[in-house]
Amino acid sequence: MVGAVRRGDLALAGALAVLGVTLALWQGVLPRAGLRTMIDEHAYELQARTLLSGRLSLPAPALPEFFEAPQILVEPVYAAKYLPGNALFLAPGVAVGVPLLMPLLALALVCALLTLLLRRFGQPRWVAAAGALVFAVSDETMTEFPTLLSHAASTSLAVLAVLLMVALHERRDARLCALLGAAAGLSGAVRPFSGVALTLAAGVTLLSVRASWREWLALAAPLALCGVALLAFNHAITGHALVDPWRLWAQQYAPWDGPGVGPLRTTAPARAVPDHLAPLLTEYRNSRLRYMPGNLLAAWLVRARLAMTILPSPFLVLLCPLGRAAALREGLLGPLVFAVALALLQLLHHFFLRVYWLDVLPLLAILVALGLARCWTWVQPGGLADTRPRRALAYAALSAAAMLALYVFEFDIDPLGPSALVILGLLSLAAAARRSLATPQLARGCLAALALVLLVKCARDVHADVESEHREDAQNLEQFARFEAAASEVKARHGILFIRYGANAHKLFRMATPGLGVSDPPLILALDRGDDDQRLMALFPGRPAFRYDVATRALAAIPPAPLTAPRP
Repeated sequence: MVGAVRRGDLALAGALAVLGVTLALWQGVLPRAGLRTMIDEHAYELQARTLLSGRLSLPAPALPEFFEAPQILVEPVYAAKYLPGNALFLAPGVAVGVPLLMPLLALALVCALLTLLLRRFGQPRWVAAAGALVFAVSDETMTEFPTLLSHAASTSLAVLAVLLMVALHERRDARLCALLGAAAGLSGAVRPFSGVALTLAAGVTLLSVRASWREWLALAAPLALCGVALLAFNHAITGHALVDPWRLWAQQYAPWDGPGVGPLRTTAPARAVPDHLAPLLTEYRNSRLRYMPGNLLAAWLVRARLAMTILPSPFLVLLCPLGRAAALREGLLGPLVFAVALALLQLLHHFFLRVYWLDVLPLLAILVALGLARCWTWVQPGGLADTRPRRALAYAALSAAAMLALYVFEFDIDPLGPSALVILGLLSLAAAARRSLATPQLARGCLAALALVLLVKCARDVHADVESEHREDAQNLEQFARFEAAASEVKARHGILFIRYGANAHKLFRMATPGLGVSDPPLILALDRGDDDQRLMALFPGRPAFRYDVATRALAAIPPAPLTAPRP
């Protein structure tokens, strides 16, 4: 690290933090009208509210078949199937009535830290701003950070770990090692694969700086403490320290779910699969069936494509190798190990989405910024424009081939077809490579033109991706809004709301009742089971009962069962 952080850098970091949160509100919160439309969010909120009540779990309901919901255990306790890290992260916002508070604050923190880190590397402010913007304008950042999913917490911990690894290369300190161990341990309580990858990266960092045994002990102590805490949490939820809640939920509903490659487990689910969960569990099963040895190559190519497209434009991947040398000089060996380890660990799981790469997006953003800075030095006097012609021509040929191959791969087009991007890229590289053909000023102009085209293309890619997600959400937004309106009406009457899912129900509403079993919640959400609903109503005498039909979107009152006269 050669640069010093000044007041202007703090102002720039603050501005980019505000911009990141504004984009997330505009593209992630407002289009969904503040509704939580993803099933995992309800489980995390249930877990956060349970922790705020001073408990790790709630007692199992007396009639668990009425409360079976996605990602929620109903036996032996009533709890989410997740480890507690993300719920702890969300708890402050849930406590003040703003569940999205912590994810949005985390987004602001990540944008600011990326800016300050690049400035600390001695990069100009425009490069630092570019790195933060690459992270902030990714459609995954804008749409997934403003949710209750675990990715905001795990990504924030990854960025903090990156800062600590870089700081350890500047000066060895047992306190920094302890903080790094805590970050890795907490990350394991949020997303276990990320925690394992960060632990490996932390070990590589300490090896590279030749840490003393005291510094190794400082790293190991918080890791061990987090490990013991997770074992105790497992025992409290499942009754077995080595069986985590996720594994227990899988045993009960989807034995084929979880890490592994090859034939499916033939064990039958421990619980009868309710009809409303069957489509979700079938999706899990189909995903696992496709993850067989004969299909792995195709699956891994899809993963590679997802890793590229998490950036605002896949063309930015070309800048990452250019920034690698500078990254290693600045102490980013550990973070690079983290990215590789996480990618390898994710190969063990059959279900893969682009959002699973969000933890490494900040590192990719740093590499893109450093690569962009290197490109700029090439067109300065003494840079690539003034280097030996053969070496310059080799740089130009390799870069042009990579750009063309990536363009063809991403858009599946005729490689000989016209493309302004490819043409401008070739012109700029040729201008930078041959002094006899162009002056450095022309090379800079061509590079600026290429940057402008890339900026326009990034904007178009991000807009297209976000609009696609918004269209998908819009199809279900009215359905969620109608349900929430019905739930609010029943809540005002201190009632029970039974949800009737039809055969074609394509979305699962929230069915988590945080106060169930320990208090008198104002609203009880339950699964409609026809005439059997009277059994649950009998457990809550005096509460009015209603039924919401997903197919018709109608709310109807359920009359109580008539009292039968006792026999003489």
